[in-house]
Amino acid sequence: MNINEIENTIIPFLESKNNYSVLINLFQSQKTKGHAFELYFAYSMEHNGIELEYERKAREDKTVDFYCAYNGNEIWFELVSPDMNQALKDNIEQQLKDTENDGVSHYEVLLTNDHNNPNYNCDAQLIKLQEKILEKPNKFLSPTDTTFNILVVDCSTALRAFDDDDFRNLTYGYAKNPAYQARFNGKRIEGLLENGFSKRGSKELQKNLSALLCLEKVNLNPFNSKHAYISCNPLLTDHYAKAIGCLSEIKPINASRYIKPIKPSI
Repeated sequence: MNINEIENTIIPFLESKNNYSVLINLFQSQKTKGHAFELYFAYSMEHNGIELEYERKAREDKTVDFYCAYNGNEIWFELVSPDMNQALKDNIEQQLKDTENDGVSHYEVLLTNDHNNPNYNCDAQLIKLQEKILEKPNKFLSPTDTTFNILVVDCSTALRAFDDDDFRNLTYGYAKNPAYQARFNGKRIEGLLENGFSKRGSKELQKNLSALLCLEKVNLNPFNSKHAYISCNPLLTDHYAKAIGCLSEIKPINASRYIKPIKPSI
C-alpha cells in the first residue's frame, strides 16, 4: 500500500463524498491491507461517478463491503484481500533483520511450481487463494435479474505474479496454454466455477456469485485490460448474460479484461 497516495489523494477525495467516514477512520486507526484495498476500490469507483454505500446489510446478520444502485440494478461488491502466507512473511522478516546494514536491508524468496513445500509452491498459493475466496459468498443473497453479486480480489501479494492463465486456473481449472496448467501433488487444481468443484463454501459461491474480478495490481486505476480479469458465473445459465450486460455498463469495471469459460485442452 502507498500510504502517501492514500492520505494525500484518496482520503481527501472520499471525505468530500460524505459516505466514507467509517472506512477512513478504520484505516487511520488500523492501517490494514484490507482497509487500504477498500479505499482504493471506493476511490476508483467514485472517481468514475459510481456512488457506493459502505457496509450495507444483505442478510440480517451479515454486511457486504459495498453496494450501489445503478441503471435499475442493485450491485453488491465484496472485497477479498488475502495476505502473503505466514511462512513467507516470517522468512522475509528474518532476512530483513539478518541483512540490516546502516538502515538498509534486503531479502529474496523463490517460488516455483515444483517446490515440495506448499508455502513456496506457486500452484499451492492458488489453492490458498481459492480458500480465501470461498470464505465470502455466504454474505450474498441469491442473484436475480436485477441483483448482482461481485467478488473483487486483490491478487497483488497472493502469488509470485498473477496473469490471465492464473485467472483461468483459479476460476475454471484449465489454462489456455497447457504448459501453464496448475497442478499440486500431481493433480490438476479444479476451478472455483468448474462444474463438480466441491469444497467448503463452493455451493454458496456457485449459487450466489454473479462475477469474479481479480486485480493483479492495486493502485489509483486498478481496472484495465493488462492487470484486471473478470468472468461471469457460467453455472448460472439464466443469469449469465444479464450479468455480462450489467457489468459492461459500469465504468471503470468494464475496462477489465473479460475471460470466457474455456474448454479443456489437456
